[in-house]
Amino acid sequence: WTWTNNYKGTGIVGQEVRASNGNSIFFPATGKGISIVGPYGRYWSSSLNMNYPYQAFIFYFNSDSYYRISHDRYYGYSVRPVSK
Repeated sequence: WTWTNNYKGTGIVGQEVRASNGNSIFFPATGKGISIVGPYGRYWSSSLNMNYPYQAFIFYFNSDSYYRISHDRYYGYSVRPVSK
């Protein structure tokens, strides 16, 4: 997990996650939906919170930490598509 302020010279801020096999994925800092931009990211996971069906889990990160938390499903968080 590496925070960067200039991903590959693009000027884009976010987290680069690199696997032990050398593969990586980049999560741009997205703020909160399209209206509140900040130095952090929030991305939906595909996991619903079974204890609270109106919530799903998100991946949250900033320059210091990252974790998974549950949020109400009506928030406009980002989705990071991944293909095989």
